[in-house]
Amino acid sequence: MYKPSLSYLEIVAQDKNNRILKKREILENLMKKHPTPFLILQESEIRKSLNYFRKYVPEIFIHYAIKSNADTWILDMLKDENVCFDVASAGEISLLSRLKIPGSRMILANPIKNEHSLDFMFKKRVDGYTYDNEAELEKIYNFKKKHNHAFTPKAILRIKTYSQDVQTDLSLKFGCTVDEAPTLIKKAYDLGLNPAGLAFHVGTQSYLVENYRKSLNDCMSIIKKVKNDYDIELSVIDIGGGFPVDTEKATGIDNLDTFFKSLQEVIRSFDFPGIKFYAEPGRVISAAAGTLISMIIGKKHRDGVNWLFLNDGVYGCYSGTIYDHAKFAFFPVDKKYYSDQYVGKLIPYTIAGPTCDSIDIIAENVMLPADISIGDKIFSTDIGAYSIMSATKFNGFQPATVLYLNASDKLENVHIDIDFDISKLINDVAVSISE
Repeated sequence: MYKPSLSYLEIVAQDKNNRILKKREILENLMKKHPTPFLILQESEIRKSLNYFRKYVPEIFIHYAIKSNADTWILDMLKDENVCFDVASAGEISLLSRLKIPGSRMILANPIKNEHSLDFMFKKRVDGYTYDNEAELEKIYNFKKKHNHAFTPKAILRIKTYSQDVQTDLSLKFGCTVDEAPTLIKKAYDLGLNPAGLAFHVGTQSYLVENYRKSLNDCMSIIKKVKNDYDIELSVIDIGGGFPVDTEKATGIDNLDTFFKSLQEVIRSFDFPGIKFYAEPGRVISAAAGTLISMIIGKKHRDGVNWLFLNDGVYGCYSGTIYDHAKFAFFPVDKKYYSDQYVGKLIPYTIAGPTCDSIDIIAENVMLPADISIGDKIFSTDIGAYSIMSATKFNGFQPATVLYLNASDKLENVHIDIDFDISKLINDVAVSISE
């Protein structure tokens, strides 16, 4: 169970940009009209993230990983910013298509695809896809031949990475070895499947830029070998995602200049003539945009442990604590809890959600005031990724309302639950398959 390393007072004391207190003021104003729980999404934070890429690595074609947060408010904004998109399924392709985003701005970055996804990939003319095994290539070839598709998207081979100090190792499930890569590229070539490049994912929350260097070295060796052995020239390297966001200390993306400058140096230290670079950032774009406010609905002392119960939990926007191994900070909203009288006088709490399930425990040893009470509000920052997307209605609790703040942090729109119905997308897919 997650145990925060710093108290909210320690985080605020180290917050040179007053980021936390500014968000607290926004929430305090919004909660006068909007009941908890609600999640705010800030356009200003998303633009800040995009600016890192444009400032330090403008050569990268951003493909936003919509699985991190597929809210159409975010997708529309990124569409207008000429961002491309990383999709994983027919449902996600369908969603983007309904927003008038063409397949030429998508990459189907799921190495294992079902027939629904293949159908949409060809019909919507998705720019490219990833694969990591021979059976996948044969499946795609047979599907293409069976349905007589003339369009051939880019085939991008995903290779295995060997990263250090990452939150989640994304090579446990996907990626071929460097030794297997040339044969698979040749197989794609022989099947007429347009082998175009290489892809990797260093794993989530990778602060070590050297993880990217190791994989780029592998790409270099593969590119040279397939050119020498088969006269096949590759044109794309997809460096995946994994870009870090400090959710635990609530600094978001404010301290990433050093990371992105180092990433720039690593990429430019290689000579990849004729290569286009793709990336699939998700968390680094959507996480910092989100701040969740919930209310304390219960408080008790049990078996020597202080408990607080919130009206949102791991079945709601705190779902990332389970599915994403995410770590969040917890801040009271009431201004009185930031006075000097609380310094050194906080006590540990176990924080739980509202459901009847004992799994619904968000964190332990969270340091908060002894006199914090039922009815007080708690907020967590940097919770825009892998939160509302995986929220459920378990036990009859509705997911948080989503409030959208424009670039000036003024309320622009409100939605109940995520603003698309996945069942409708599934129906769209079924109709497409039957046509």
